[in-house]
Amino acid sequence: MDNEQNGYEPQALYEPLEEYKQHYRQLHEKNTSELFDSLTQISGVDVAQNKSTIADLDVERAKKASTETKIGKQKFFRGTSIFFLIIAIVAVINSIVLMTEGFLAWHLAVIGGFILVVARCIYLLVKIKPKLL
Repeated sequence: MDNEQNGYEPQALYEPLEEYKQHYRQLHEKNTSELFDSLTQISGVDVAQNKSTIADLDVERAKKASTETKIGKQKFFRGTSIFFLIIAIVAVINSIVLMTEGFLAWHLAVIGGFILVVARCIYLLVKIKPKLL
């Protein structure tokens, strides 16, 4: 049996990249597009409707990503508020315990309270401001 008749080309062994560029790339594109078209016909999928559905899905995915970002920011602000609240509580307890000798404790209580107020204001502005706009 001749090598040319059974689809075997000895030239492809010596220059496989050139053979791919000249012959097999086009053959692959043709075969895959024909296969995809036949599978689309067999499945009965409406291509235009499918594109529309995918566009809608992309919009919903973008909304989901935006919502997840907002939730992450709110969790961060909630966590920082809790952290500063704990610091303020510790500072207040420390100032109560060391009231007679606690000049430093008094300053810690004032700074902790100030930080707590600022953190809550930032949290409320971030959470309430979008609802007002």
